[in-house]
Amino acid sequence: MKSFKIIVAVFVIFNLLSCKKWLDVRPKSEIDERVLFSTQDGFDQALTGVYIKMAAPQLYGDNLTLSFIDVLSQNYQVTSTSNIYYPASQYDYTNQSVRSTLDIVWGQMYNAIWHLNNILANLDGNKAIFNNGRFNLYKGEVLALRAYMHFDLLRLFGPVYSIDSAKLAIPYLKLPLARISSRISASSVMNSIISDLREADALMGSDPILSSSALTTIRERQNKMNALAVKGTLARVLMYRGSTEDKASALLLSQSVINSNVLRFVSNNDIINGRDKTFNTEHLFSMKSQQLPDQVNIHFIPGAPQLLTNDINVIRQTFEVSSSGSVDYRYTYLWENTGTVFLNRKYTNELYVPLLRLSEMYYIAAECESSNPSVATNYLNVIRANRAVTPLSSLNTTQVLSEIFKEYKKEFIGEGQLLYYYKRLNRPSIDGTSKNTTEVYNIPLPANEIEFGN
Repeated sequence: MKSFKIIVAVFVIFNLLSCKKWLDVRPKSEIDERVLFSTQDGFDQALTGVYIKMAAPQLYGDNLTLSFIDVLSQNYQVTSTSNIYYPASQYDYTNQSVRSTLDIVWGQMYNAIWHLNNILANLDGNKAIFNNGRFNLYKGEVLALRAYMHFDLLRLFGPVYSIDSAKLAIPYLKLPLARISSRISASSVMNSIISDLREADALMGSDPILSSSALTTIRERQNKMNALAVKGTLARVLMYRGSTEDKASALLLSQSVINSNVLRFVSNNDIINGRDKTFNTEHLFSMKSQQLPDQVNIHFIPGAPQLLTNDINVIRQTFEVSSSGSVDYRYTYLWENTGTVFLNRKYTNELYVPLLRLSEMYYIAAECESSNPSVATNYLNVIRANRAVTPLSSLNTTQVLSEIFKEYKKEFIGEGQLLYYYKRLNRPSIDGTSKNTTEVYNIPLPANEIEFGN
């Protein structure tokens, strides 16, 4: 507990950012870096501080998973104009509340990236203080986190990559500079993301998650950027870039994660007796958020101040309840029918937010194999079998792709992935809204980024 308080105190100091200059991401006050980075424990504390920041409600502890990002994908039905998320559900990016959320995400993400770059700037010169090959694992973890956050910034604020990869997108920060640098093209950002992930992959061969059979060790590594998560993230990134060669590589990476047999699928007993509704055993990468119960109370309890619900008929249609979907674990355990609406129960009694899961590797493999429908269907049926749903059969390529889309809608509610799926494929419509997707996908940068010519 004392160590945790020290880490939090360090980041309170680090987060004294100027409220007038969104571009200023360097902390105004700093502890002596020579002291902090003089020991392996100091480096560990600095990295733990980044994880705490990422897991906060402003980022992956709410905005980029549970609420805001999933409102944009219409995973919730927001009909009341008094609901704070109503403007977001209508894609009113000029609304002050929406703008504030986007500005916070932008600023906090780049602040976390600044800290990662500061760690990297101090890392190579202190290699000797790391024990037992820990240096490579640590450096790979930091590089992969930097890539992971830049990728989500690109997916959120960047153009539709499949048609506008040459367009200016976001900055890619590799140094702990005091101010965010100029934007570069989406393709240049993507190249930097892939470069960081490939370097991380090469560094993390000694990750204990690859060799240990101890559940405590595996669980500890699941809650950090680990070697399997690096491969899974790279597969996700390559699917987004989308060339034929990229998809071939993504298939190999997804198969590598699947065939590692490190993770197992959740069981009915896990969900009922272990109350495991985020399917922790399947997490490739997740984050512990101490504030998650508070966010659940804000969004998913009747009478909550920022209540998010969905229509009964919409959920029943999504999960295909009229057929075998009525017994789908994701329907029976993760949603509560109040009689008027459905409430999301995925995060009830939970502290962990999944950022990458084993199921996505199967969806990537199925999409990459869609020209071979029988093989693709086999990947989908593994997921269906582990969700208590009857298998599919005799699908063609178009039907395979349709089933993958259905799975993204079922599997990733409250995890922030559906909007990016729509945007990656440049789908012409989003279920639940009549808005033109050109408006939906074109999320503006913070005002100061435009004002300062970045």
